[in-house]
Amino acid sequence: MRPTVEFIAPDAGRDWVFHARSGDAFDFSWHAHDFYELTVIAAGRGRRFTGDSASPYGPGDVALFGPRLPHTYASARRDGPHLAYVAQFPGSLVDGLVGGAEFGALRSLLRASARGVTDAAPGQSWVRAARRLAGLDGARQTVGLFDLLVRLAESRSTVTLASAGSARPVAPARARALNAVVRYVDERFRQPVTRDGVAAEVSMSPSSVSRLVRDQLGTTLTGYVTSVRVAAAARALVDSDRSVAGIAHDCGFANLANFNRQFRRAQGMTPTDYRRAFTGTAGR
Repeated sequence: MRPTVEFIAPDAGRDWVFHARSGDAFDFSWHAHDFYELTVIAAGRGRRFTGDSASPYGPGDVALFGPRLPHTYASARRDGPHLAYVAQFPGSLVDGLVGGAEFGALRSLLRASARGVTDAAPGQSWVRAARRLAGLDGARQTVGLFDLLVRLAESRSTVTLASAGSARPVAPARARALNAVVRYVDERFRQPVTRDGVAAEVSMSPSSVSRLVRDQLGTTLTGYVTSVRVAAAARALVDSDRSVAGIAHDCGFANLANFNRQFRRAQGMTPTDYRRAFTGTAGR
């Protein structure tokens, strides 16, 4: 079984690809390829899927995916703007360089990228660095790419994203089914979401839906729906002055106590403390 494969063809005269991806949304497209990929998010919010990991992203997010590691980004909203700077490069571009003793940290980063690597402290400095890279060309741009990689390698706040065995290939049919499940949850998470309802939407048995989500996202369907709801609530706490109870209801939680419990489990703090940390106000 093979993943949905993206074929990357560098332009004539160079060995790697750099481009800005922009639009009103980033659609879920579960795929893998034979290149390393470094992605910096400049605008937009949503969820980053890496192997069996699903986690939120926003401006300043940076991630490195190793070859053949299934991954994708899915926007939380379709109203834009969404912008990402993406560098895709083959192992041959770095193999000859990283053998030196001074590149030990970079070698470790490339090995860790088999599970996906991100900086747990995202920030605008990553965006500025990616924009500078976009303004270069030729050899200077390649040197700039190495500089960005070394910077990520030397960061003290990098974390791996997926579990050790998560780079399992996914057949095209399963990728399409996972795509449909994610879209369904994205569109319906504010309402009750049941396994039977998802199964009917994607033309699979309920047990097959459960296996698909568990194998590819590393969680249960209920756990995934909860993570989507918590992520939406976190954005609303920062972006609006609506009451905590109102946000909980709008994001699909049946009662405030369950919302507080699930939010604290995911974010490490209560919704009120989360809002205060970002805005300096406690809300209601």
